[in-house]
Amino acid sequence: MVAPTEGTHRPGKSETGTGTGQPDSAELIQQLKKELRSVRAELKAAQANPEKELNQLRLKLAQAQRELAKAKQVKDAAGVAQARALSAEFTKLRVSLQNTSATIKRHTGIAYMEALGTELQAIQKELGQIQGTLSLSRLQLGLILLGVCWSAIAVADMVFYSRQLWHRLQDLPGLDLLWGTDEATSNGAPDTLPVTATPLQPGDEVAGYRITSGFGNRVPPCEGCSDYHPAIDLATPTGTAVFTPISASVQCLGGLDDPAGNYAKLQPKQPEAPQFLLLHLDGCTPGDYTAGERIGTTGATGQGTGPHLDVRQIEDEVYVNPTREWVEQILSPTTNTLSDAEILCAIGAAEGTRNDDCSPNQAYYGHTDPGNAAQNLGTFSYQHGAATPTEADQKQLAELRSQIPRYQAQAREKFGKELSKAALLAVLDLHNQAPAAAADFIQHLPSHDPTPQTIVEARVNSFVNPATGQLEAPGLGNSPTTVRADQKRRVDELIPQPNSQP
Repeated sequence: MVAPTEGTHRPGKSETGTGTGQPDSAELIQQLKKELRSVRAELKAAQANPEKELNQLRLKLAQAQRELAKAKQVKDAAGVAQARALSAEFTKLRVSLQNTSATIKRHTGIAYMEALGTELQAIQKELGQIQGTLSLSRLQLGLILLGVCWSAIAVADMVFYSRQLWHRLQDLPGLDLLWGTDEATSNGAPDTLPVTATPLQPGDEVAGYRITSGFGNRVPPCEGCSDYHPAIDLATPTGTAVFTPISASVQCLGGLDDPAGNYAKLQPKQPEAPQFLLLHLDGCTPGDYTAGERIGTTGATGQGTGPHLDVRQIEDEVYVNPTREWVEQILSPTTNTLSDAEILCAIGAAEGTRNDDCSPNQAYYGHTDPGNAAQNLGTFSYQHGAATPTEADQKQLAELRSQIPRYQAQAREKFGKELSKAALLAVLDLHNQAPAAAADFIQHLPSHDPTPQTIVEARVNSFVNPATGQLEAPGLGNSPTTVRADQKRRVDELIPQPNSQP
């Protein structure tokens, strides 16, 4: 979990040490020699499992940022020792991975360096502030920065063995953060996948509240605030209710003397869901919550310019620009929430993987999909890689929950109200069956609370391509009769299910 910082709003107090020692170059060299012995094993592991190595190096960079933030607060030998150890760690990576530089531009993975370049910029700023107080030499500072850069190269060299990983990284910032863009790399990049989430910008309004400070670089709004903001700020009056957008365990941290003020840490129960931090709260109640429950109120605690809510969204240990769909749920939650049990029982019945009492049947443990002959697993007939039915359910449940804010936002825009439970189950089931059809479902509904028959009609019409007017349901043979029969069967299974429990 990445800790918040103000400016970076960092909650908590830094550790301090005593003494006046200076770095010893000979000692540093010996330390480097000792640590280099582990590098061959690391590189061998990277060849065997590049994605695992990516995560390890990403965590090292996150740890570096945390250590630098700590070092910034101290002015003695303890701080020097911290910086020296960090220098040694990154030097190890630089020396051991430097031979990748000759081949890196042959990999489309160079685009991944955009994100690490952003982190490098932030670390450079931190180091500039540390240099005077810790009396570090230019050589040591250079080693730290080169280490970060070579770590980025190593990650880029390893991670892009598959096209799937490329698409996971398409929304990263500009390549020129580390060096000028290369025509060869940009021309060789695969097409970007469609983005369903809506990033937010200063001046946008969400749930009736204006965004006053956006994600990324900014002019510091107050003394002590940084010029890089891994969050968005919304102008919420003190006492505005906040809700958890996910089923989560909520911790209440910080305090009145903390730059972040009182803040809530939302740890998701589903591993695929994002983590959230909500800063500068007036009130916060810890505990376990389901999505849509109230957890506290906004305020003006900590460092800032007045009452506001600071929202931070974290995915894979990295701060990302919070999206409209999630922030709307934090400030204006979905009224018709569904429990995990309701979703599992209803869609399991429609998929034929759960019995009438919601108990798993034989199909739950694995079966061949009649539409594409793929191997299905779990309640949702999951096809995207899972070791067990339980893991498959966790992954797809998180995916479906992540779509609820988007579909409810569409309903509010069209009807001025959110979908009823029956309609919400219907669109989630359709998303599970055919995401492209689900994207058009709400536009075919006559109301936010449709009858079962109108749900069937809307689902059938959602399989028609609006550009061509042709039915597109290859898994159902592109047969209108088959599509209608299948959608009626699924809706008949869905509608009685919301009150069932596993």
